[in-house]
Amino acid sequence: MPLFYMPLFFSTDFCYNRSVHFKNKGAFMKLKKNAGAALSAAFAFLLLFTAAASAYEVSYYKDSKVGVFKVTIDGKELKKHPVKSIVPVFDETAVSEVYSIDSRSDRRDEVYIDPQDKQTRDKLQERINAIEKEKSKIYSSRSEFSEENNFFGKYIERADKGQITASSAEIVLHKNKIEENKVKIKDLDEKLEPLNKESNKLYSELYSYRTHNIPKHDLNKDVKFYVYGRFFKSGPSAVSLVNAESSETILTINLNLIDREDSSDKLIIQKWMEVQRNYFINLRSGGAGGVFSYIAGQSARRFIQSTTENEAVRSNLRAIFGGNPDLYSVSSGALAIQEALQLDRMTGKLDKDNNGAYIQIETLKAPAIKSHPFDLMLKGRKPDTYPLDALVPADFYYLHFSNIRDQIELSDLMDKWGTNFLQMMQVSSTNSMMKEKYLGQLCLQVSELTRLFGDKVIDDMAICGADPFLEDGTDLSVIFSIKNKTVFNMNVSRYFAEAKSSFKDIKDETFDASGFKVRALYTPDGKVSSYSCYINDFMVYSNSRAAILQIIDTVENPRKSMAKADDFLYMRTVYESGATSENAFLYLSDAHIRKLVGPEWKIGRQRRLNCAASLRTINNAVTLYKMDKKTDRPSVETLIAGGYLEANYLFCPDGGSYSLAPETMEPCCTKHRRLRYITPVSEITPRAVTKDEAGQYKRFVDEYNNYWTKFFDPVGIRIKIDPKNISLETCILPLVENTFYNRLSAIAGGAAVKFRAHSVPGKILSLRWKINLKNEDNIKAFEEMLSSTSFTIDRFYKFMGDNISVNLIDSDIRFTLDPMFARMLSLAGRDSFIIFGSFLLSALNHPIFVSIGVTDMKEAETFLIELLKFLEQENRRMSSAFFRTDFSVYKVWPSEGGPAIYSINYKLFMIGLNFHVMIHDNQLIIATKRSILTDILKTPAADAETHESNFELEVAPVNFVEISKTYNIAWGEKMRAACHANLWPIYVLNRLRGVELANLNRESLVTDGYFPYCPSGGEYRFDKERGLISCSLHGDAYCPKQPMELDDKNELVKFFKSLKKVAVALSFTEHGIMTKVLIEH
Repeated sequence: MPLFYMPLFFSTDFCYNRSVHFKNKGAFMKLKKNAGAALSAAFAFLLLFTAAASAYEVSYYKDSKVGVFKVTIDGKELKKHPVKSIVPVFDETAVSEVYSIDSRSDRRDEVYIDPQDKQTRDKLQERINAIEKEKSKIYSSRSEFSEENNFFGKYIERADKGQITASSAEIVLHKNKIEENKVKIKDLDEKLEPLNKESNKLYSELYSYRTHNIPKHDLNKDVKFYVYGRFFKSGPSAVSLVNAESSETILTINLNLIDREDSSDKLIIQKWMEVQRNYFINLRSGGAGGVFSYIAGQSARRFIQSTTENEAVRSNLRAIFGGNPDLYSVSSGALAIQEALQLDRMTGKLDKDNNGAYIQIETLKAPAIKSHPFDLMLKGRKPDTYPLDALVPADFYYLHFSNIRDQIELSDLMDKWGTNFLQMMQVSSTNSMMKEKYLGQLCLQVSELTRLFGDKVIDDMAICGADPFLEDGTDLSVIFSIKNKTVFNMNVSRYFAEAKSSFKDIKDETFDASGFKVRALYTPDGKVSSYSCYINDFMVYSNSRAAILQIIDTVENPRKSMAKADDFLYMRTVYESGATSENAFLYLSDAHIRKLVGPEWKIGRQRRLNCAASLRTINNAVTLYKMDKKTDRPSVETLIAGGYLEANYLFCPDGGSYSLAPETMEPCCTKHRRLRYITPVSEITPRAVTKDEAGQYKRFVDEYNNYWTKFFDPVGIRIKIDPKNISLETCILPLVENTFYNRLSAIAGGAAVKFRAHSVPGKILSLRWKINLKNEDNIKAFEEMLSSTSFTIDRFYKFMGDNISVNLIDSDIRFTLDPMFARMLSLAGRDSFIIFGSFLLSALNHPIFVSIGVTDMKEAETFLIELLKFLEQENRRMSSAFFRTDFSVYKVWPSEGGPAIYSINYKLFMIGLNFHVMIHDNQLIIATKRSILTDILKTPAADAETHESNFELEVAPVNFVEISKTYNIAWGEKMRAACHANLWPIYVLNRLRGVELANLNRESLVTDGYFPYCPSGGEYRFDKERGLISCSLHGDAYCPKQPMELDDKNELVKFFKSLKKVAVALSFTEHGIMTKVLIEH
């Protein structure tokens, strides 16, 4: 027998379940005694040498379903490598799902729990769950009573103001109901009090079990390192521990994977499951989080018969919108549009158990919101419309382009800038190829001929549809006004021919609709879905049979068209047709919004989201199947039989059944098709609904009626593009209620004002808003200052102006800071400490100046002097030997006859801050550098005025010089973060599903609905030495990196570096909210 086989020989003969490599001679002699005295000293020396080189212990667990190994390693064997950087690299043909953990993390991460502790903790958790369930019921009832009181209170308030007509008996009834509800709420609060006390006590006790503080005496103990993994076949294999940062192999673990079953040590598989779960939780897994959660949850159900619900199945239901409003979304009107459509409401899980009881959808009441009296608002005016307007149904969204070149230009712009154009501060690293998807469905292309001669063949055009769920999948129709039918037909016939040659199962049919000949070209999976017909001089394309039939019906019944809708006509008095300031116009009509919140669309979309969750769950099950080294293409039935999927995970509320496409393994539903080409809501609107659906819709309606107590709010957006500017003007009719805009209107509402936009060199950001002096909250910010002077509130009002602005000057920043006045802008807690604290913090980071409008400069100066004198006196009173401060004020005059500058010096110990105040041109200006004020004195007053508005945000990237050093690093970090969000989704496809990286884009579109890319232009690759997916520019999760400088050739970098100014203005007008976004590039 060769010498190097001897250790393996002993391992397999005498310790089949446990392979032990010995580190000392005593251990070896014990083995020698058990084996017989037949070995020479040379063999003993060789064995000792081999064992000393790789000291670890291997244990196994194997049953009929799974085999798992555990390796225990002494921390000294890690050779001082950081344990958090160690990754296991293994032979994927025999081994998978290998995870590592050290003994301290084992305790901190709650993977290891003492059995007695676990029992106590489980009892605590069980009691907490029972209390929380009881509390949830009480809170639900309390919320209903509160909402009811809120509704009745507003109803009474509007009746008192004469906005609605209500009888005195009705008012008394509502007031009595409010008092009754208050009593009920009080009773519920009394029930909640002891429950809250008990749950808080139990949570504290539970936390003590969850917090594993390592005792001091344990800190001298050597750390153990554990490796857990799953194996598929017997025989020799190996796992290497590699330093992911240096790529150095630390230790190679030789495994002898067992063949026979041995399930005596069940802790091994339990620990593997726990370590796996903990590993997935700690991953920054991006879009792969749902897959990993499913793997962990389903593995527990498969291998240890866990009865816990797989939470990943529930989490597949997603909300479309989320997060807090930001300045850009508020001032550009994006937040108002989101609230008007309420797309994020009623998207939750539906109850599968209905017991056969259905309710006709006609019996459900939609929100009881009125339409504006647009016929009266028109006042007899008849605005011009386009002939194409007469083809668009009044309840469609409608995007009109003045000519084909405008559409191509806007499309090219979106291709280059993507979501960055709309979101401004976001970096995208995925591409869902929506434009290509819809063009492919319609059998249309944007060819070079179209670019060159399009306006000779096509006049204006429109894109319209029944709902705006472009990302989910929707019906989309394109209408062309044709100038030259011969040339147009010659071009589009080629696209039909190409589609017919590309798809074997394509169907080409023609049918008659009200005398119009419609050509239908479609495939069962929806990849091609083109319905087209001529209507006089217009050519209509749609990806939906239902949509094109509705357009034809609109031609037959003109009263249903956009051209005859009073709300559209009124909007065209605000934004006139044919204006030179318009390349495109988007309109969301009263009827469109009413339809989206109606029961057919709301429930129809909810059903589709539930079905899509099932399709994603099947995708996860396929991944789990492939992880078992299966090479065949499974069916849904195979997945269920193997425990990769459970039948009760799948639910199509429209009664569809599920399968897997044999060629692509795409999950399919007989009702909703596939994830990327999901059936539009217009094709499958529900006629009968379950009690659960009806109940959820009723709750939505109640909330919506509370939200919009007056009218629906149509939205119009005008788009203008020229070589140097892009502008978007938005009008929302009228002001939405119960939103951020209501609070903003209270603080900055009323008639628009002209702001001062002082032209100071290096100004990078300006934030300007109107001060509504009628709002009591606004005066609270100045209460402390008023109490320090002789001014009354009325006297203060008389000289106080109606506007304020905050401006930052370019500089190299010392630390990052959330947007200044963040708390004030969130309209929560506007106290003077927040205002001045924000000012002081920003002054440490950037030169800054604040400008406040005044109407009487002499009174303003009197107020300023009194305030400064008070601060001097207060400083002397408060200063002490221990807390030494100094506050002094002096005046300088930059020019003869000009205004004085009050220079303020504040010292705390050795730290000094300087501020400079000037009253000039009806503005009180506070700056952190005196040169800012002298620059303002050089600016003519007329040059400083802006357009009228209530709120303005202006950013000037052209002035980013010093800040660009930090700004470029920050954008590089955003790109790296966006890139790294793709690493684990790519890992899932490449390593778990076996997709070659060369086919990544195609397979990712099928599986995830998008393909990943590095926003900096890096390439994704698999690092065999470390077993990780990495980016050539940004590294990987264990060893992140980024380029020193941004690549000027990158399209995203070009976009941001091309920007000169971004200005956003918001006004409250008689029409509603008016916003304008201007981008100079």
